[in-house]
Amino acid sequence: MRLNSHYTLEPYAIPEYPMQSVCMDIFPLDGNDYLVTVDRYSKWPACYQLKTPRSLEVIELIKRQFIDFGRPETLVRDNVSYFTSYEFKCFLEDIDVKPITSSPYHSRSNGLAKRMNQTIKNSLRKALIFCQTLCDVLASLRSTPLGDQLPSPAVLLQDRNLRGQLHCLPHQLKPQGLHLGDIHKRFVKKQSQALFQNNTATLPTGYCVEMKVWCKLSHRKWAKGVIVEHAETPQSYYIRLADGKVFRRNIKALRPNRSSHAYNKTLINDNIDKQQRLVESTNSDKALIPVQSAQQGRLAVVPNLVD
Repeated sequence: MRLNSHYTLEPYAIPEYPMQSVCMDIFPLDGNDYLVTVDRYSKWPACYQLKTPRSLEVIELIKRQFIDFGRPETLVRDNVSYFTSYEFKCFLEDIDVKPITSSPYHSRSNGLAKRMNQTIKNSLRKALIFCQTLCDVLASLRSTPLGDQLPSPAVLLQDRNLRGQLHCLPHQLKPQGLHLGDIHKRFVKKQSQALFQNNTATLPTGYCVEMKVWCKLSHRKWAKGVIVEHAETPQSYYIRLADGKVFRRNIKALRPNRSSHAYNKTLINDNIDKQQRLVESTNSDKALIPVQSAQQGRLAVVPNLVD
C-alpha cells in the first residue's frame, strides 16, 4: 500500500514579529552533526556543530540563542531523540516555550528547517573549497535578500544591514524603519503564490474522529485502526490500533478502510454538517479553505493553518 500522495498543503500561520516561532533540525555532514535553527519570520539562520550526540549540548546551544534574541513562543522540530528526551521537554517547559512536533513519515511539516539544511550543507561544501568556514556561510545567508520586495534576514530581525563581505552603502547600515504591516502583506502574497503553484492535488476524501482507516507503521507495513482524536496540527490524527496502541500520523500516512466505506461516508457527512453549522453560528473572520468531499460533492470548511 502506498502513501496518500493526493493531499492539500497548508501553510503555517505567518508570525507577527521576529523570533516568535523558531524551527530547528539536525543534519549530518562529513561525519559531523550540525544543529540548525531558523526564525520563521525573518528566516534568520543559525548553525552549530555538535561535539557529542546529547540533548544537553543542544539545550546549551539554543539557550545562548534565546539569550541573544529572546525566547520564542513556539519551537517546531521533528521527532529525533535530541528533541524528544526528558531533559529537552523539561527545558522547554521551564522557559515557557510550546513545542510543536512534525508528524512521523511527514518531514515536510518542518519544511523550512529541511530547506535550510540543504542550503547550508551545499554552501558549506563549496565554501570549504575556498578555505572559508561555517561563519562565512551564515554571514552571507543573513545578508542576502529573501526575494522580490523582501529584505534580508538581518534587516527583518535587526532593522539594519550587517557590515561584512557584502558591501553596503552607508545609509543601508543605519536602521531602515520597516513597517511590519507592509512586510506581513508581502509574506502573505509570497505564501499565496507558493500555494497556487504547489497545490495541484486534493484529498479524495476527508478524515474525522471514529473513522476506520489503514495506518502506516513502517516501510510497507500497514495496520487497521480507528481515528480517536485530532492532533494539535490540522492534518494529523491519533490512531488506535486493534492491540490498543496509539500512533500519531499525518493524513499522508493514512488510507480510508474501503471495507467500511458506508460507515466512513456517514461519519464524513455528519462531520461536514457540524462544521458548516459551527461556521454559520460563529461567523468567524478567520480565513477558511473549501474542501470538497468526493462522495457527494459537498463542501467542508477547515482553518487555513498547517501541518
